[in-house]
Amino acid sequence: MIDIPVLDNKEMRTSKAIDDYHNKTQLNASQLMWIDVITAVLSQPTFDVKIGNMGYVFKNMIAKYVSSSDYYRVSLGTYEELIKPNSELLKLIETDLPLDMKKYFYGKDKPSLLEHMVPTSVTAKALLGLGIFPSKEDVSFILRNSGEVAIVLRTEDKLLSKSKMPKNWTFSDSYHARYIEAGVEIVENIRVRRNGTIYR
Repeated sequence: MIDIPVLDNKEMRTSKAIDDYHNKTQLNASQLMWIDVITAVLSQPTFDVKIGNMGYVFKNMIAKYVSSSDYYRVSLGTYEELIKPNSELLKLIETDLPLDMKKYFYGKDKPSLLEHMVPTSVTAKALLGLGIFPSKEDVSFILRNSGEVAIVLRTEDKLLSKSKMPKNWTFSDSYHARYIEAGVEIVENIRVRRNGTIYR
């Protein structure tokens, strides 16, 4: 069993990566729900990712958990090319107003995209490795350390490994590891507040 404290809804939940960057984030109601849902799914005796489309559905649940965060991170490339030159967008971010990701960062016509810092396939494998009837604390630990959504340039995205983390990486390590290995820098003091819509 992973050695972490029992969690409650009022607790400030942190991951090693967030601690490393001297920031704390609190999980919102959607993320707390997804922890419960994923824990319940993993506890079903008939649950099998090999049946039907369940592997895709399960990874989509993980993606929804990560994408439900109130804030998204920003790569240096995104900041330099899209945010900094746009004084209106920069002001919206600095005043912490919720943004429509599709308007500014997401879509085939945009030079940026939304990327999960830990591939969902890596998180899914770790969660499935917990076995039947995993504790909510173990599920929560993995999900909380499965990273954030980062807004990256498409050129930066091409540098990132698509389905794995660096060798010997574990969920106790910083989820920035894949970005560090690829040389894609995340701006430390910029977080973009998401409005209610999730895009994948």
